[in-house]
Amino acid sequence: IHSLAFSSDGNAIVYYYLEERLGQSEVGLPDEAVSMKAGKIVIAQTDGQYPKKILDTRIKDLEVTWPAKNQIVLKTLDSGIYILTEEGRLTKLMEPAGLLQEKWSQSGKKMLFSALTDEGAEPTLWIKDLDTLEAQSLNIAGSADKCVWSIDDINIICALAKSPSVDEL
Repeated sequence: IHSLAFSSDGNAIVYYYLEERLGQSEVGLPDEAVSMKAGKIVIAQTDGQYPKKILDTRIKDLEVTWPAKNQIVLKTLDSGIYILTEEGRLTKLMEPAGLLQEKWSQSGKKMLFSALTDEGAEPTLWIKDLDTLEAQSLNIAGSADKCVWSIDDINIICALAKSPSVDEL
């Protein structure tokens, strides 16, 4: 298992694992030199019983999170973010971005994220509303992994370094 997450209510898990398959030689015989890895995304009870495969994928590195009911989030190594329903419907939420980090609100309807906007710059914090799919910049430099959502889905608390003002130097 490469990545695992609990459902928002804690009653189930989703996990991603790679399964190695032997490929076939030109004459149709199993051949280790042509082996392939196939990824699987599975939902199960918290003890692993009653697994249900919901997606096969060739993507080798995924991180899974489960911020809300029927909303499993997949983040690829190149930082693209997708939403996967329990029925297997896959929707792209974000294009790849440098140093992409995300934190989900308690309801799963909003995502705080940070990403590079210019080469060599610091990541900037943004909020994306899943109802409108619009992103709004907070105009604050920082990484989303240093932040948490309050239970009200409105307030965000971040532990970011304060930049000194010109007067303080």
